[in-house]
Amino acid sequence: MSRFKLTRRKFLVAGALVGGGIAIGYGFLRSGEPENAALSATTEDGEFALNAWVKIDHDGKVTVAIPRSEMGQGVYTALAMLVAEELDADFSTIAVEQAPIADVYANVTVLKDALPFSDQYHEGEDTIGSWGMEKMAKILGVQVTGGSTSIRDAWEPMRHAGAMARSMLVNAAARTWEAPVAEISVKNGVISHPGSGKSGGFGEFVERAASETVPQSPTLKSPADYRLIGKPQKRLDIPEKVTGAAKFGIDVDEPGMVYAAVKLCPAFGGRISDYIDKEIMLMPGC
Repeated sequence: MSRFKLTRRKFLVAGALVGGGIAIGYGFLRSGEPENAALSATTEDGEFALNAWVKIDHDGKVTVAIPRSEMGQGVYTALAMLVAEELDADFSTIAVEQAPIADVYANVTVLKDALPFSDQYHEGEDTIGSWGMEKMAKILGVQVTGGSTSIRDAWEPMRHAGAMARSMLVNAAARTWEAPVAEISVKNGVISHPGSGKSGGFGEFVERAASETVPQSPTLKSPADYRLIGKPQKRLDIPEKVTGAAKFGIDVDEPGMVYAAVKLCPAFGGRISDYIDKEIMLMPGC
C-alpha cells in the first residue's frame, strides 16, 4: 500500500481540490447523462456508439474517437491501437476521428503531473495530492494534449473501451446463436462459435450489442497476448496528410468569419504609443 507524508500545506491544497470535486461532481451525478452521450450525437445512420470511444456500423467499420490532438507525434495511431488490441479488431480497417467535447475525455494525467508540490506522486506513488488532482481534472474536463501524457492517460480508459465493446459484441452473438458466452471467440474482427461453425463480423451484431449492459470491469489482456501493442503499425494520419484531405485549424472557414493579424513592433523593446479604437470598432465583425 502506498504511503505519503501529510503536511499542513498538502492537506489544505488537497482538501480544496477534494471539496470542489464533491460540490461540482454532485451536479454531474444528478444529470444522469450516459458516458457515450457526446459520441452518440455524432453517429450517422447505421452507426452505434458502444461507449465514449468506439463506434461501429452495420458494415463492421470501427471508428475510434481520439481525445487528443494529432500533431505529428502519431497519437491517432497509438491510441487507436489500444482500443483495437482489446477489441480484437482488424487494425487495417480501423478509422479514427477527433473526439467531441465532453468531460469523459479529460486528460487526468497532465494535471496530476502538474502538481504544485512534491508529495511522492512523481516518484510513482498514489498520493492524496494526485487523487485530488484527478478529481479536479474530471470536473474541469480539460482535453489537453501535451507533456507526453496521451498514452499514459489513455492506457487504461481506451483499453477498457475496447474490452467493453468486445464483451458487448460477444454477448450479442451468444444470444443470437443461443450459445454460451464462454464458447465465443473473437479474432481480427470476426466473431466465431467453433462448436457450431457459425461466425460473423462486428456489423452483424452491433445493433443488438448496443442494447447490452455495459460491463464496468472487463477483463484486459495480459502483455503476453498482445497482437498490436508494441508492434509497428502503419500511421493512420498519413494518407489524409498526403492527399491534402486532413483538416487543420487554418482550414476552418465559417460564414462571416473575420481575420486578424498582429503587427510587430519595429523596435526591440518598443511599446504601443497610441491606437484609434473608434476606427477599429467600425470594422466588419467588431
